[in-house]
Amino acid sequence: MKTKYYVEKGTICNYSQKGHYNFIYPDEKSTVFIDQQVVEKLSYVGGGEKIAVLAASNKLSNMVCSVIEEKIVVWIDKRDLKQEVT
Repeated sequence: MKTKYYVEKGTICNYSQKGHYNFIYPDEKSTVFIDQQVVEKLSYVGGGEKIAVLAASNKLSNMVCSVIEEKIVVWIDKRDLKQEVT
């Protein structure tokens, strides 16, 4: 069995910022997923109630990358990560 993770349309997420020892943490700047998207769950720590996921930038309301298929690390509330076992 394999677990597939996804985020629903309208989910709020925070961008990432570099912090202590160049670790990545949630930034105060946020955006919204404009469509449901399959994401990769990352095992980053230090986000408190948020978890890090790898998401396609073109599925965010204010795209931050000019490359359509660019993937970026964003932080979502732990309760917003949905899973499907296949």
